[in-house]
Order: sequence, then structure tokens, then C-alpha cells
Amino acid sequence: MANIAVVKSVVIWAVISLQLIAVSVASEASSSAANKRNDPIRVTFINPSVQGEPFWEPLTNVMKAAARDLNIELKVVYTDANRFTYTAAVMEEINADIPPDFLVYIFLRGQGAALLSAAEQKGLRSFLINSSVPVEEREEIGLPREKYPHWLGHMYADDVKVGYDLAEHLFQLARRNGIANPEMIAVGGVKDSSATLDRDEGLLTYLQQQPALNLNQLVHASWTGATTPRKAGGLLKRYANTHIIWAANDSIAIQASITANELRGTRENIWVGGVDWSAAGIAAVKDGLIDVTYGGHFLEGASVMVLLHDFYHGHDFGDQSLVFKTTLQAITLDNYHQFEALLSDQTWSGVDFAQFSKIGKDLDDDQDYSFDWQTILSQRSTPATTD
Repeated sequence: MANIAVVKSVVIWAVISLQLIAVSVASEASSSAANKRNDPIRVTFINPSVQGEPFWEPLTNVMKAAARDLNIELKVVYTDANRFTYTAAVMEEINADIPPDFLVYIFLRGQGAALLSAAEQKGLRSFLINSSVPVEEREEIGLPREKYPHWLGHMYADDVKVGYDLAEHLFQLARRNGIANPEMIAVGGVKDSSATLDRDEGLLTYLQQQPALNLNQLVHASWTGATTPRKAGGLLKRYANTHIIWAANDSIAIQASITANELRGTRENIWVGGVDWSAAGIAAVKDGLIDVTYGGHFLEGASVMVLLHDFYHGHDFGDQSLVFKTTLQAITLDNYHQFEALLSDQTWSGVDFAQFSKIGKDLDDDQDYSFDWQTILSQRSTPATTD
């Protein structure tokens, strides 16, 4: 009987010990999960340009603001708009001794497959932003998480649509001002950019559908607008009856409009539009130098921060989509005042980007992410309250 009592005692203590171990393991797991929630997420963004560039600087600023709101430790690596420098910067981050949790960069024509493959071999999770995969490379590259499982997602502007919308907007302006059959010239961006090719495609699609609009010539220039005076000037001299200048971005549009003013001495009966919502572009709309700028796609910088934040904390945006296309909106003389104050504050102090996250909120799983300007404008316009 004494032996039986000893055995029972040993069993009881064994059970108690196992329970204590289980509690300890659960406590450690809980502590680990809590630490993960509290530790900043490390994200590196390889910026394809220098600091202060009219489009990439606003995108970077809004990305920094979202990172601040979402406990993300954001590292920004600036390059000099040179494809070789950019590729080297991406590879350096991929091969870093302590890589980030996520790497954000643009798709480079002819280099995309090599960079995705290098990141995949290292097990580094990446997200592509702002540039689409060119048609000729789409079969080889595929979609996120197919050939490259660590390529989590892709977000870029619907550049085909904006090329189309810009052409339609300028055509309608000319029509409303009594020009039944407007004559157009077009200045696209650099030829090796997917944004250039897609915007060109949108323009050409609209022309096929609108026979009353005549495109005399499409040429290409640098995104900075530096080569626009020469190229647009040559076209304006060749086609003296030009009514519309379609431009692939704001810098090109502004330089084309200045050139037209210098040659004609007036902006009468010529309508000019661009893309980017750059500060200079919005100012040019306000001052009557150009008629419209399409944009808002720099908000992708913040949107990607939200998606990666939620992915890190267990909510996979892939349940909604792996590819997000941004629809660009028009700023004109009629509505620029709605955006001017918001866009002038590059710290984005009046916007809480955590509102777009699904973490810690009672939301339906099938409720889509929505990164819309109306939400941002309404939040920005709401006066701050104090206790």
C-alpha cells in the first residue's frame, strides 16, 4: 500500500509539473505575440529618384506618415533615377546581413525577374509599387505568389485609364469652347517606362473611339520636362493649329504650356493637361497655366504600409486581391481648393492612416480595403477637438 501511495504522489506531482510547464509555455507564447505586436515592423523602400523630386517626394512623405501611425520603422534609400544604381540598391538590401521584414520597390523593365528571384532565394518578402509589369514580361513574371511566393503583392496606377481619361477631358474642354474637331499633339514620358507605354495606350484607345479628335504626332521626352521645350516647340511650329497638348506628367505639361505661350503669345484656344498632382502641377492649374492634372496615386505609399502592417499582424490582404490598381482623379480650377490645403501639409499631421487598417477592428472579413480621397478629405476637414 505504501508503494501505491508513493506512485500516486509521483503521478500527482508529474501532472502538476506538466500543468506548470503548459502555463509557462502559454505565457511565453503570449509574451512573444505581445512583443511582436509592440515591436516596430522594419520596411525598406528603394526610392527610384533623388530627394525633392516632384512625384516621389510626396509619395515618400505620405509613406513616412503612415509608417509613423502604424509603428513601422521605415528606411528610405534614395537613388539617382539610374536603372543600374537602382538595381544595385535593391540587391544591397536583399543581401543585407540583417534584411528588413519587407522590401518595397518598383518593377524595372528588363530587371524585374532577376530582382524578384534574388529576393525569393533569400526568403525576403517584397511588394512592388507604382510601376506595372510590361506586356512582354507578364508571362515570364506572372502574378504575385505564383512563381515568386515571397512577392506578396503589387500596386500601381491604372495608367491606361488615366491616358484615356486625360485625352477625353481635354477633348471635352475643346468641344465646350466651340472647337468641333480639335487638333492634338502629345508628349509622352521616357520610352522604357511602363507608365509611359500604358498612358500612350490609353491615349491611342481614346483616339480610336473618338474620330473627331485628330492626333498629329506623339513624341517622348524626359519626365523632368527638360527636353519638352525643344520637342513641344518643334511640334507647335509644325502644327500651328494645335488645340490640345496631352502630356504624360505635370512637368512636361507645364513646359509645353510655357512653350506654347512663348510661341503664340497667348493660351487662348489651347488646352493642356498632365498627370501627377505635383505641387507645381496644382499651382499651374490654379494659375491657369494648365487645365487639369490627374493624380492621387502617390497615396500608394501609405496604402502599401497599411497592407504590410496588416499582413505582419495576421490579416492577409491577399484574401481581397494581390494586385491593386489605383484610379487617378482630376484636379481642375473648379475643385483644386478642396485639395490645396491637404496636399500642402507634407507631414500629413491631420490624417491618421491607422484608420485604414483592419487590425483590432470589428470588421467583416470580406470588407475590402478602401484607400479613398473622400475619407482623407473628410478627416482632414474635421476640426480637432479637445477634452
